[in-house]
Formats: sequence, C-alpha cells, structure tokens
Amino acid sequence: MLLWFKHLTLLKQTIYIVVVALVIFFSSWYFAYILGFNDLPIQSEDTLPAMFLPYAILQDKTLYLDKHYNVLITKYPHPDDKKYTRGLTPFYLTN
Repeated sequence: MLLWFKHLTLLKQTIYIVVVALVIFFSSWYFAYILGFNDLPIQSEDTLPAMFLPYAILQDKTLYLDKHYNVLITKYPHPDDKKYTRGLTPFYLTN
C-alpha cells in the first residue's frame, strides 16, 4: 500500500512540473507577442513549409507550394522584408 502511495505522489509531482513548465513557456511567448517583440508568431523558414506540405500532398498530390503563394505571402511575409519594400520572396516559394 505504501509503494502505491509513492507512485501516486510521483505522478502528482510529474503532472505539477509539466503544467508549470507549460504555463511558463506559453505565458512568456504570449507576453512577448502582446508587447510587440514578435509581430509574426510563426515565422520560421522551416515551419511554414512543414505546415503546408501535408495539405499540398493530400490535396494536390505534389510537393510544390506555389498554389498557396498568396496565402503564405500575405500572412507570413519574408522576415527581412515584412513591408514588401525590397520585393523579397520567401525561399520556399517560387512565383
């Protein structure tokens, strides 16, 4: 009986640590976003193609993301040219 109680206590501690870590992680990200440190929450040159590739594979049976050019360029502009002054295109799009 005592061994079962130790496992339950360990489980509670683990859940507590995970919940606290998640709260710290997401609240720090949220406050950085609210304060304007990061205007584009998802802006990684690897993240965006990874988000759209499964959709392109299932819908178009291709790896090309050119069909989604307008969506990607308006919602997720090039990180070095957010106001489109240089005319840069993200490397994963060819249009």
